[in-house]
Amino acid sequence: MQRDVDPAAAKDYRTRRPLVRQLRRHAPPLALALLWLIGGASPASPQTRDVRVQTPKVSGDTGFYRSSWALVIGINAYQKVRPQLNYAVADAQAIADLLPQLGFPGANTRILLDGASTRARIEQVLYRDFAAMGPEDRLLIFFAGHGETAEIKSGQEGYLLPVDADPQALAFTSIAMDDVKRIGLRVKAKHVLFILDVCFSGFALTRGPSDSDVNRPPDEYLASVLREPVVQVLTAGRRGERAIEENGHGLFTRRLLDGLRGNADTERRGIITAAKLAAWVEERVARDSGGKMTPQYGKLDGEGQFVFMTPGVPLPTGSAGDTARYRRAVGTLEVRARLPGIELTFADRSGVTTPGVATVFAGVPVGTYQLKARKDGFAPWEQVVRIAADQATPVEIDIQPLGPPKVIRGEDGAEMVRVPAGPFGMGSAPEEIDAAVDECLKKPLAPGVAAALGRPSCRDFFAAEGPRRRVTVGGFYVDRTKVTNAMFERFVQATGYRTTAERDHRGLVWQQPFQKSRKLEPIDGAWWRSPVGPGGSVNPTHPVVQVSWHDAEAYCKWTQKRLPTEAEWEKAARDDDGRRYPWGARWLPINANGDLMVAGTSAAAAYQSGASPYDALDLAGNAWEWVADWFDARYYASAPEQDPPGPAAGQQRVLRGGSAFDAPVFLRTTTRGAAPPATAAIVFGFRCVKSE
Repeated sequence: MQRDVDPAAAKDYRTRRPLVRQLRRHAPPLALALLWLIGGASPASPQTRDVRVQTPKVSGDTGFYRSSWALVIGINAYQKVRPQLNYAVADAQAIADLLPQLGFPGANTRILLDGASTRARIEQVLYRDFAAMGPEDRLLIFFAGHGETAEIKSGQEGYLLPVDADPQALAFTSIAMDDVKRIGLRVKAKHVLFILDVCFSGFALTRGPSDSDVNRPPDEYLASVLREPVVQVLTAGRRGERAIEENGHGLFTRRLLDGLRGNADTERRGIITAAKLAAWVEERVARDSGGKMTPQYGKLDGEGQFVFMTPGVPLPTGSAGDTARYRRAVGTLEVRARLPGIELTFADRSGVTTPGVATVFAGVPVGTYQLKARKDGFAPWEQVVRIAADQATPVEIDIQPLGPPKVIRGEDGAEMVRVPAGPFGMGSAPEEIDAAVDECLKKPLAPGVAAALGRPSCRDFFAAEGPRRRVTVGGFYVDRTKVTNAMFERFVQATGYRTTAERDHRGLVWQQPFQKSRKLEPIDGAWWRSPVGPGGSVNPTHPVVQVSWHDAEAYCKWTQKRLPTEAEWEKAARDDDGRRYPWGARWLPINANGDLMVAGTSAAAAYQSGASPYDALDLAGNAWEWVADWFDARYYASAPEQDPPGPAAGQQRVLRGGSAFDAPVFLRTTTRGAAPPATAAIVFGFRCVKSE
């Protein structure tokens, strides 16, 4: 579900639209995590109503609840899902602030906001923190963020997206809602209520007698609904609807808060059942949205009712009851960490951690605070902490060592960007090769280029991209741009190096460069300082050309780097999402110097919008790039899956990326060129890498 501006909505409402994708169905580990995750409330600004009611008496064998648990999740800033949301975090915080007044203790609440709401964090809380939930307890789960609906064979299925949900693999990184009923039955809590500020379908919901039979005598009705188990769901709307926002909150959550503060207790009984709350919220949201939102409520199982006490009403105690009053004005924070010497800052106080001993901040006024932790050599850590009245709030600090920097400077002063270790899909599938061949036939390589790269026909040229396979490479840093003339000048001045073209007194240069009949032919006096021949010059910011593979290798060694392997080059260009070009699926002339858009090379950093997933530039077009590998058109079929080094020997070295003179099909991330390593040409350049 997306939040955006709906120009048709009244009162300058902002909206979010449900995302709809075809998803696969199974994500049980995360769904399990969501339903086991539990927590008690956070206090915050009290918002009680002055309501005079008679508290219903409940017999000891039915009691209210032994303990109350709550998990509150709010996500504005997603890692990969777009767009970002505006008020999901504010919605979650407002719900969490109200929970203490509803009888949810802070020690039993977990509030996961933005970056904390990862799948891993949910599972961590699940298995470490909340094994104590029992059969006489209640569990409330509130989620504000993105939701989606999938079309499946049997109908529809809803999903919730944690902060690290991957749009390319939602079935494995999201929370599949078809598992909610099964998992709701597995948790030990007698009453489970999901309140989801998202719009989607995919629930098989029912309503039973306890949803409408509220006119029975209060004691009898309450005893009945508390006796029976239940799993209930309340969502903001149906699939295709947009969750409207106003005044800093979602409309659904705003009316939900109004109801929980006591307004939904229209009979002034001092209790609000989930069914009563849903009916009250449904009516007002539908009215206030002009029919644009229709909240959905029902049961997944059971005939009981999740019960709230209205704020300001003394909470009754049943036979197992510890759900009691929380009215004191201060609480305590207990901080634990495995590492010593972590410096803590909290509520204008400070402290230092000691392993095995809690660092205690006592007498803290009820409210919301930022707990910060720092230690040399470790990444800064912070977390929102909510102090509940008369409660000890435990926090465990999991501070992480600083990882490798994302950007470094090489010995030559070149900016280098980090490409982390990991797998990716390398090469092209048969249908991708066929599409490239068709495109090539419409706009082929110039004859001279095809000859220089060793494969005259389109089919021969692109067949070498297959088969597509999974490859894993170690972490490395890659030059952000191609090596420039200025950088190569410093190398020559420092070492006295003479390039292949200088020694041979010639290099390959275009003849009729802007004609279909253009050819690369050897020209006397063409070298890196004068790429077109005698009398030429170079721009220091442009990539150095007229360099052979041997020249490129010599430069990289001088800088204590090396040429990238072919696998490293392709991972730096495309990562693991299968993109056709470094920036995405479609050719965009504003992103690269190719297709004869510019008369020759351009500055190496000119096309910032064409950056790869790791922010490397100029990986498509401008000049072909030498890589370390020998070329073999059939190498992919037998190459190792881990750090493939290329063939042991060969006649040609691989070139990647295409040049300014090539059609877009030759600038794809999978295109493989090749030439004898002693070849110097006006379209050949390079960049370097270094291992982590």
